[in-house]
Amino acid sequence: MNTSPGSNDNLPEVSEQGVGPRFTPANGEEQRTHDDILRVLADFQAGLQSLKSLHAQRESLQAELLAQREELSARERVFADEREALEAKLAARGEELLAKDREFEAQRERFERDRAALARQDEESRAAVQEASASEREARRVEREELEKRCEELELRASAGENHAMELERERGHAEELQRALSMAQGALASEKARREELEQRCEQLGTLTAQHEKRAGELVPKLAQASSEIESLRADLERAKREPVKRDGGFMARRRARLAEYRRAVRRQVLKVRKASEALGKRMEQVDQLLSQRAEMAQARQRIIEAEHRLERSKAKGRAAMVTLCSVAVVAMLGALSWVLAREVAPATYVAEVTLKADGRGRDLNEAELEEWKRYHMELLGDPMFQEAASERFARQGMLKLGTPAAVSGLMTAWVHADSMAPGEIRLNLTGRGKDETRRTLEALSASVASFANAAQQRRIDGGSTVIPVPAHVDDSPVDNTQVYYALTMMGVGTALAGILAMTVWKRLSSVKSRFEHDSQVASVLDEARWADVNRG
Repeated sequence: MNTSPGSNDNLPEVSEQGVGPRFTPANGEEQRTHDDILRVLADFQAGLQSLKSLHAQRESLQAELLAQREELSARERVFADEREALEAKLAARGEELLAKDREFEAQRERFERDRAALARQDEESRAAVQEASASEREARRVEREELEKRCEELELRASAGENHAMELERERGHAEELQRALSMAQGALASEKARREELEQRCEQLGTLTAQHEKRAGELVPKLAQASSEIESLRADLERAKREPVKRDGGFMARRRARLAEYRRAVRRQVLKVRKASEALGKRMEQVDQLLSQRAEMAQARQRIIEAEHRLERSKAKGRAAMVTLCSVAVVAMLGALSWVLAREVAPATYVAEVTLKADGRGRDLNEAELEEWKRYHMELLGDPMFQEAASERFARQGMLKLGTPAAVSGLMTAWVHADSMAPGEIRLNLTGRGKDETRRTLEALSASVASFANAAQQRRIDGGSTVIPVPAHVDDSPVDNTQVYYALTMMGVGTALAGILAMTVWKRLSSVKSRFEHDSQVASVLDEARWADVNRG
């Protein structure tokens, strides 16, 4: 919205004192009306001043925006000229670089052809020199020197071409710098455009505010005229009231004397009330003096009671601390035991079981060949599919369903069973597994299957020895890893944290309940009517 600078000159100027002589209200209604009129005038004056300041600010912003637009237009023209000059310069440089590149490529191709031709001529010259006479050799030497000079000349031309290429690279770098400068100039131009748009938006906002204030000023002008007319009418009424004399008659004086007598009686009644209140206040002051005289004794008694309560609280605190410590130790111990039991079930440790198989000659000594044959048979037996099938049947009969198939037994033999021979006629089987008891039972069933299968095939073997298990399978007490310990510690830590959080929650709730109970007890004791009976009677 565009407005001229003098659009507000026709508005009336209103002072805080109003127009005309000072107005003296005759009653409260006239005073309130006068105050309302003054408030309306003050609001109108404030709105008018705000409108003038906004109008001046709008004019200054419009001038600043116009200057910014002119400056931006000048910068745009300068940037456009610089951009056109840079683009023309870049185009000329590009054409020049392309021409130089083509010239350099042509020179390099000619140099390569000349070098190849010189190489061929050199080879031909050397071949001819070997077959020619001394005179021909001299001529060839002269020709070779000329060829060498020509090669040197070509090399000089090649180095000149390389220098020319370096110069082209420098020109390209300069062109890139010019391109970057052009990009920076475009960025500055964009920022100036954004600033101009921001100023235009601000100018539009100020125009809206100016229109609102002008509208408000137009609404206040009729109100001001109405208020002025009301002031004039009130002044006229006041002047008429001043000109008319007050008519006083005998009834008026009688009523006045009656009112004065009533005022005197009210004053006497008030004096009597004050005297009674003073006497009651004196009695209260005597009671207060008595209470103050007993205050020191009450303070000493209170101090003794507080000390006794502190001693009692300290003794109770010691007992509670001991109980909390014992309970905490017991809870941690229980959590540790429970965590260890759960860890044994959830993540059993890895143990190594061991059993020894021996060859028995049934009353005779086996020779070395028989012992070697016995060892070879048993080593091959561990990978025999028929043995694995028989072992799976034994596992199934003993309730080990995970190893109830030949494929499961084959995987067990491949991954977890290790066999070696420490002495002739002895084979030691080692089984690595999860859980101490389960590993031991698995190795016992496996070793029994080996002995049973080998003894069943004894008649078909040439070694003549049977297989016995002198000592049952045994497992080391210490596991080969600490997985179970880690699981137990983790469970114990989590359990301890949860127990601590639960204990803190319960303690906070109990403390809040205790605090509320003590507060309610104190309030009830203070509000007890029996404690205020003596004071009320006094």
